[in-house]
Amino acid sequence: DGYAAPVAALAIDVGRQKEGFYAPRDLDPALVAAREFATALAAEGITVTGPSRRTYGEPGTAVSITDDRLVAQVESAPLGEIIDYAMKTSDNTITEIIGHTVARQVGQEASFAGATRAVLGVLRDLGLDTTGVSMVDNSGLGEKSLMPAKFVSDLLGVMTSADHPRQREAAIGLAVAGLDGTLADRFTEKNGRGIMRGKHGGPRQATA
Repeated sequence: DGYAAPVAALAIDVGRQKEGFYAPRDLDPALVAAREFATALAAEGITVTGPSRRTYGEPGTAVSITDDRLVAQVESAPLGEIIDYAMKTSDNTITEIIGHTVARQVGQEASFAGATRAVLGVLRDLGLDTTGVSMVDNSGLGEKSLMPAKFVSDLLGVMTSADHPRQREAAIGLAVAGLDGTLADRFTEKNGRGIMRGKHGGPRQATA
């Protein structure tokens, strides 16, 4: 329904098939990106065979190529900028990719199960009580992902605490009512405009 694309290491416009935030998503974003790249190369007179899907290394692990097969490389935007985008736009695909990234960083498998274990572990390391928190994904789309309101309040406290400056990016990334992100068209005529920060799950869901 356009709410998310399969998690992949490579995609064009988060796997969207056309313009629009809730546009249909590609079922294989990485292969679609490879085909687009092949088309661009062919337009420059470079012959391309394929592309086809191949797996390098074990699923959930990273592969680094440093020998003469490496012809070009790009670097990702800093994680803080990616988090800012995810928070402001409530992009489900990006939040899952962030979860997988956290999993790899702490030595867990880069999978849905590994990502939820990793994120919960990091939250506990921050001193948060995760009692009652149940996560089946990192986007919140799963119906069995639940957390008490007190936990959300405590998490916001950590995000805005001077004792945890590394979490500041997440707080700054929250949309501002009446100005940007998913709150751009909310509180436009009320006292919260330009003051309240928050995030919600979509145009038909309540603000949280």
